[in-house]
Amino acid sequence: MAKKNHSTDDNWYVDSLRRSQHPIRRLSAKTNPKRRRVYRAYTEVQGVSGLDDVSITYSWKQNMKGSRKCGETYKVLVSNETTLSVAEIIEIYELRWQIELFFRELKSVLGFSRYRGTDFRSFERYIDVLLLSFLFLEWYRICRMNSETSRKKKGEIIRLRTHGLLVNLCYEINVENAEFLQQSLDNENRKRSLVEIIEGLLKAS
Repeated sequence: MAKKNHSTDDNWYVDSLRRSQHPIRRLSAKTNPKRRRVYRAYTEVQGVSGLDDVSITYSWKQNMKGSRKCGETYKVLVSNETTLSVAEIIEIYELRWQIELFFRELKSVLGFSRYRGTDFRSFERYIDVLLLSFLFLEWYRICRMNSETSRKKKGEIIRLRTHGLLVNLCYEINVENAEFLQQSLDNENRKRSLVEIIEGLLKAS
């Protein structure tokens, strides 16, 4: 499925569809009724050179209040599956977008694009470590949600992207380390053990 993103002012054909009597349907996402995305959509089957008949869906989304984009924007979704309904095409595209975000976060947050090497097996292991890291952060999300009693806090945790989860995890680790240091400094035996650990680390470096 391919797509093209436009504003509603740059295409006379789409503007004519909006003004015409063609069957434009309003569709709402099923998740989170308070922030439900509302679409207006029109679909048609057209022959495209080299692709035979394809389903072309014009989908308008009313941007929510507070969004960086104002007014309406539309996407043109092209699919070689001509039996899908308008709602199914939009729903599949919404799911696909989550996959795009997953790959973007692997590259920008977890370092997928930073690998420098020529051995393919090493690269496979590197990817395995990245995927395990991603799964660990999602497990951390579940643990945080299970420990929270506030619905507002749970909602904030659900909406966190990978970078947000990583920042929260690092913050918790730093707090635990600070508490450990404070407890160690309050006890002479622990203080000596802490000094020995630091001296060992300095020697190793």
